[in-house]
Amino acid sequence: MLPTDLPDDLPSFLERFGSDEHCRAYLFAARWPEGFRCTACGHDRAWAHKARLIDECAACGKQHSLLAGTIFEQTKTGLAKWFLAIYLVTSSKGGISAMELKRQMGFGSYQTAWSWLHKIRKAMVRPERPPLAARVEADEPYVGGRRPGKPGRGAAGKVRVAGAVESGRGRTRGRRLGRLRLAVVPDVSARSLEGFLAAAVAKPATIATDGWASEGVSSWLRLEA
Repeated sequence: MLPTDLPDDLPSFLERFGSDEHCRAYLFAARWPEGFRCTACGHDRAWAHKARLIDECAACGKQHSLLAGTIFEQTKTGLAKWFLAIYLVTSSKGGISAMELKRQMGFGSYQTAWSWLHKIRKAMVRPERPPLAARVEADEPYVGGRRPGKPGRGAAGKVRVAGAVESGRGRTRGRRLGRLRLAVVPDVSARSLEGFLAAAVAKPATIATDGWASEGVSSWLRLEA
């Protein structure tokens, strides 16, 4: 669940969502746009807990979590900080990296920023998306910044990510890139990459790779190294 009507500028945003109380009120209205209604007894009044983000039915006592089913579920961080991160991610026209989110939010680690960014981006994706089609470029980058030791595929402590993007011919620089799919994979074996491509790409399709993943991939993928 992400706000769909965020203010256009930072001062307006802070005025509206600058406190946990304001953010809680927004979530309450989003969950019950026509007013609270208990899922157990249908009663229309509830008591808000001050220390916990739950609303308890005044009639039967059933507790309703404001955060259930959202990216904030089980978080121990204030809602105002989450809403600010959402604003930074969604208001950046050119996109924002985990490193930049870490700097602007004051996170103590890159991993925290990456985790938040991943959750926000995942919430922004529509549940049902048509697979990529026609000609697709695929690769398997490693994410995690500089690490000591062997570079490239042999680097330790990095996250393996499979990526695929639609590639068409355009007037700008000879081609035009389209929709993108990314997923964390356990390794870069043909089996793992084949599973990713099978879920992300429509059949049949032409997959352009760097040659690493071509061996052992199903025949319905026409490969270009």
